[in-house]
Order: sequence, then structure tokens, then C-alpha cells
Amino acid sequence: MSPFLYDGMVFFSLLGQTRENALLKLGSVVVRRRHEMGIKNLIPLSILLLMLVVNIRAKEWRGIVPLHSTRADVVKILGLHSLSGDRYELENETVSILYSDGPCRTGGWNVPKDTVIDITIEPDDDITLSDLHLDLSKYTKKRDHEILDAYYYADDSKGFRVAVVDGLVRYLFYEPTDKDAQLKCAPLRKHVQQSKDSGRRFISHN
Repeated sequence: MSPFLYDGMVFFSLLGQTRENALLKLGSVVVRRRHEMGIKNLIPLSILLLMLVVNIRAKEWRGIVPLHSTRADVVKILGLHSLSGDRYELENETVSILYSDGPCRTGGWNVPKDTVIDITIEPDDDITLSDLHLDLSKYTKKRDHEILDAYYYADDSKGFRVAVVDGLVRYLFYEPTDKDAQLKCAPLRKHVQQSKDSGRRFISHN
């Protein structure tokens, strides 16, 4: 298990549950900082929404591509090292990047150590699904069986998913696409959908 810092609390990584579900559980017990939206907040939010839409259509995030980009690429693109583990605090959003521990050691992907496995974006501001301007006819919608009023919208061909809770976008996931199946470690290649499970769960450590 490896420690993971979130809002001043220490969490530990465990196997056995999808990360998106674990993140939603974590988010349900962490108080999100919300502020009244004044004029000074409208411009940063509009910029954030534009960035999100562009990145979604590009099938990547800021030029970082799961299973193809490396930790060195992330540092070069973002211009900074992670502040805590694999978390990057950026303006208007928090980014978590899962890196490979070596071939077939993380998520069942046959990629070198420090290769990006997936990317999770947590917007700081309130964003609705309609703000992302997605073509929902290309997405599958699934309801979370444990989190009340939580839904996932996924386009596996693009390796992109959105987690919506209480009508607000809580997380955006950039993951391997269907075309990356050849990088799946045998004998799990036929279970590509299972690769969406990063194998991490976060629990509070008191």
C-alpha cells in the first residue's frame, strides 16, 4: 500500500475496487469548497470549460496520452512536478495521474515504468454535463450502484468518461482506448473493459 494525501488527510491505496467509485466515495466525505460565483469568477470558469471541451475532443489531455506519454512528458508539459504523490494542483482543477510500476504491474498494461496509465481531472468549479457539449448519443450511461444519484457517461473508443453526482461533473477520466488492446497483458487482453479499473481505493487513515 502507498500513502496518498488529499486535503490534509492521508489515504492508502488498496486493490479491489474501481477508482472512480472510490473517488466518489471519497468525495462524498470531503467537504468541497464552494464560493458564490461573482463576476471575477466567470472568466476563469469560462476558460476552464473551453479547455475541457477542447481536450475532450482531442482524445487526450493537454497532449498527455494514456499508455503513450511518460512521467517526463508530464513534467515537460505541465512545467512542474507533482505536489503530492501523483497529484497536480492546477488553476481551476486538480489532476491525478496514475503511472505504471513496470510492464504488466499496473492495471494489466504492458508498458514501461513511469508510463501514464490514466488521468483523472477534478474541476474546482461547479460544471454540469451540458457545459461539456458532449454528443451523448456516442456515450453509454451507467448508474452507480452504491453512490446515490451518481452516473457515468463513457465513450470507450475515445477512452473518456465523466462522473456526474447530483447533476454536477465531479470527475473526468482519460483512459486507454479500445485501440490500445494490443498493449494489454496476456491473458487479459479480451477483458479490455476491466482495464478501466485502476485497482486503487482510498480510505481514511486515522
